[in-house]
Order: sequence, then structure tokens, then C-alpha cells
Amino acid sequence: MQRALKLFPSLTSYFRSESESQAKFIRLQKVFNDPMSEVYSMFFHSVLPCFTHCNQFLIHVLQPQLMKLLKNLFGKFVKPEIVSQSLKGDGLSSLQFKNSENHVDKKSLVIGFTTMNNVNTLLRQGSISLHQQTVFFNAVKAFLMKAVEYLLKWCPLEDELLNNATWLDFEHRLQNSFLSVQYFVLKYPTIFGSINMDKLNEQFLNYQLLSDEQIPKEVKEGIGLEDDDPHRIDVLWGFLRGMKKPGTNSLEFDHLFKVAEATMTISHSNAGEERILSLINKNKTPNRSSLKLDGTLSSWITVKTHIENPLHWQASKVLLEKAKKATRAYNDKHK
Repeated sequence: MQRALKLFPSLTSYFRSESESQAKFIRLQKVFNDPMSEVYSMFFHSVLPCFTHCNQFLIHVLQPQLMKLLKNLFGKFVKPEIVSQSLKGDGLSSLQFKNSENHVDKKSLVIGFTTMNNVNTLLRQGSISLHQQTVFFNAVKAFLMKAVEYLLKWCPLEDELLNNATWLDFEHRLQNSFLSVQYFVLKYPTIFGSINMDKLNEQFLNYQLLSDEQIPKEVKEGIGLEDDDPHRIDVLWGFLRGMKKPGTNSLEFDHLFKVAEATMTISHSNAGEERILSLINKNKTPNRSSLKLDGTLSSWITVKTHIENPLHWQASKVLLEKAKKATRAYNDKHK
């Protein structure tokens, strides 16, 4: 988006200087000659980081970040006092965001300083009309309301698993209870069926009572507590895994780490599965529709997913010898 904004003046100059008669060129010329096209691009440039930032977080902070995203979207077009009342009342999910009485006036819409300044400048210069400005502000509100509607419908804002996973975050350990840890023990009995719940409860209490001074400086730097980037909780739990009780060789958090390790490995998206399905579609084509899932196709997918760089992969001599023997055996059998 940033690159597109930099190219915008150059593209505008190009389409103004050329006079081709193709329908596609005429449409593009009209778009780039319209001063509002750049305004819309600026708005998208200002609002998209809200969505991309949220995608960086894993399961332990995904639910709080989704709620933060929802609050930020509301703050762009809903009156602050309405948002505040919802936070104190039934929650943001029940906010009547489609009610125009709850919206801020068009001058108070949060669309980015550069975007708002550009709109006002174009209006003063007479490059756009008051009607065009109103249409733009209405479009911005429609975009934000649609984003909120999608978020409320499809995102797991009230998901029980995500709500209980926040205990993994060291900074939020005091805001959770042992019930959050117990949730995962009960949810996955095959993994934690033999775990000692009394020891687990005691270890969770000790985890909550850990002071910042007990975490070494290099671990804090590795976690990234002082940065705005997502915290590396694997660094913290790697340290806690080897932490020993004072004056003994026994581990301080062996039971708790087992639950934490299993919880951290829960996938927060299905991107990996989608890549596998895409790979299957690329290999099982209409011209090769008879490939069996438990045969050649499965072998191909296994090889391609376990080789980091297939273009430069070289088979070993042992593998080549086995392949030649298998080929000879196949040919002898099908003569």
C-alpha cells in the first residue's frame, strides 16, 4: 500500500499525458484523474495496520488482541462515551454500532491525519465538492461497520479455549485462576490423565507469585517484554522448564510446564492444512485424476512437505538403489 501511494503521482501524470482509446485505459485514466482515488488509498493505508498487527499473535493473547481490534474499530466511528459504557456494561459485542445516533460527526472520524488533511485541502481548493466529501465519509463508516460486523460474526471473541489460554502470558498471570489451567487438563484427558492436580495447583500458584527479579535479564530481553512486538513466551517457558526449587535438584514447574507445552502447540490457524490441500490440488489434476490418496499421491505429498528446497534436492545413493530395485521388480511383475 505504501509503495502504491508513492507511485500514485507518477501514474496520474502518465494517464493524463496519454490518450489511448482502449476501454480499459479510459477507465484507468478516469480513476487516476479523480482526486478522491488517492484519498481512498490513504484511508486504506491508515486502517490496514489494525488488521495486520492482530495476525502476529498466537493463541495465548489472540482473544485479548481480537477484543482490542474490535475496540479500535469502534473508536474510529463510535462516540467514546458509548464505547466506554459498553465496556462497563454488557461488553463491546452488544454495542449498537449501526445506530447513527452513536456515531461521531464526520469531522471526528478517525481516518488518519494525512487522509483528513488531504480531504480538507481538496475541498478548500475546489477540487472536490461537499457532496463528494460526504460520500467519502459515508463510505468510510460503511467500511468500518462491515469490518466490525465480520469480526463479530466470524472471529472467536468469546471462545472458551482462547479465554483460558491467557494464563501462558507471564504479564497476565495474576489475572487468571487455576481454573484456566484445569480447563486444559479436563479437555485433553489422554495427555494429562495421570497428572497430580494438587502439585499442579501448587506450581501454578508459585508461577503467579514469581517476581520480575527472579527472571534473568537475558531471558527478559529474549521474551521482548520491553518491545511492542509479540512476546516470545517460548523463551520464558524454556527458562521455567529448567528452573529448580531452592536447595534441591527437583524441577519447580515440571507439571505446569507439561500443560503449558501442550497448550502452546495448539494451532491458532489452519494455514498449514490449507497449504497441504493446495498442494494436493496441484498434483491431482484432471489428467492425473486416478491417483490414490493412500498411494502415489500420499508419497508425493510426503516428499514435497519434508524437503525444504525441492529444486535443489538430491537423492542419496541408497534411495536411488532402492528405487531401481523397485522399478525392476515392478517391470518383472507386469511383463
